[in-house]
Amino acid sequence: MTTKLDQLHAQKRELVEETNLLQAEYDEYLAYYQPQIDEMAHEADKLAEEFKRLIHEAADAYASDDGALAKELSNERKAKQARCEELNASVNELRQTLASMHTALRTAQAHLNWVLKEIDQITKNSPTRHLKLTGFRQAHGVTPGIVQEELGVLPGGILEKIEAVNYIHEVARDGAVGRTANKGQNPDKTKIYLYVNFSSFDEAKLEKDYRDTIVHEAGHVLFDWVMSSVQRWEWGKLYNQTLRDGSDFITEYAAQSMREDFGECFMKYIRDPAKLRKHDMVRYTFIDKVYKEINS
Repeated sequence: MTTKLDQLHAQKRELVEETNLLQAEYDEYLAYYQPQIDEMAHEADKLAEEFKRLIHEAADAYASDDGALAKELSNERKAKQARCEELNASVNELRQTLASMHTALRTAQAHLNWVLKEIDQITKNSPTRHLKLTGFRQAHGVTPGIVQEELGVLPGGILEKIEAVNYIHEVARDGAVGRTANKGQNPDKTKIYLYVNFSSFDEAKLEKDYRDTIVHEAGHVLFDWVMSSVQRWEWGKLYNQTLRDGSDFITEYAAQSMREDFGECFMKYIRDPAKLRKHDMVRYTFIDKVYKEINS
């Protein structure tokens, strides 16, 4: 599923290409034909003056009973008038072509401006407007609009710790679909990285996997960059207790570490809260309290 923002960005790319092509064609046509238009128009104006003069001279010849001269002048006038009309027709045809090309160009530019305003209207008040989104031209199964939709519902306390979301057009060595930059390397803000996902060729499933991954990585941001050391320690107690009890984690991946446990639980809290409540009310209540604190 593509979002409205994705559709607008796709329209923008098409319209930018279209307007650039129309502008280039118009400029080329204008540069080639405008001198010819000016020359033909100038010649037509001269011919118009000449055949008007010949009309008067032919009339004078008839008045002087010089029929032969009058006929000669009249034939010359007709030839010049025909050539004048021919030139004016060519000038008008070329000018109409230029006008049509200019109208098409202005229409495309107006459409592009409308799309740009729509994009600006959507993004200017978006909490994710500060994010740098890179690499997505090569992405499959995920788009900038999907990233902005999933992160856009999160509190500013989480989003302000995310500097960028980068799509890496390669498979991660450990097979991960996403990861966050290490806090030790960047203590103030982090970046979320999304990788090529070969887990399925079903686009709907790929999209869901990426949406889950985006929120999971946002959970890491909350855990590592926003929560206090005391809160992390309390979550660690929950994780160790589950290990000791031999209980089921919310997903198999959550069992890997307390960070992954939190990331998976946070993803369920945002995307499927009923499942988290049913599976583990203690974890749900813990995340709900932390989330409401930073969202207040």
